[in-house]
Amino acid sequence: RDVTGVQTCALPISFTTKRRTMQQIDLGPSGPSAGDETLIGGRVVKGDVRGLSSAECVTVSTLNHGIAQCEVDYLLRQGRLVTRGTSTGNESDVKLAVIGGTGRYAGVTGSGTSTPTATGSNVTLHLH
Repeated sequence: RDVTGVQTCALPISFTTKRRTMQQIDLGPSGPSAGDETLIGGRVVKGDVRGLSSAECVTVSTLNHGIAQCEVDYLLRQGRLVTRGTSTGNESDVKLAVIGGTGRYAGVTGSGTSTPTATGSNVTLHLH
């Protein structure tokens, strides 16, 4: 624990997820448009932690290769990590902000990246 009483973690943590489900929902005009959603469910298959992952990304713009705002939750054995991020069509990495957690991760914040792969993603989070 630090001087404020918040439990701190010895991190960064890195792990790989494997996508199990993916659903794209076309909510606006037919084809890519603002408001479209992508829902992704996965499992953490290797790395520093084990558990599940879930993501919801909403398209906010289709200009310049597109922009989506994403919430990605990691339901890990020792607690949950909640992240938010932005995905742009011209960058492969999704930049994430860690906005909270439960269990071992209660009170943490931080940042990280999620790099999509053909079957899931490689994730590195820097928690403090």
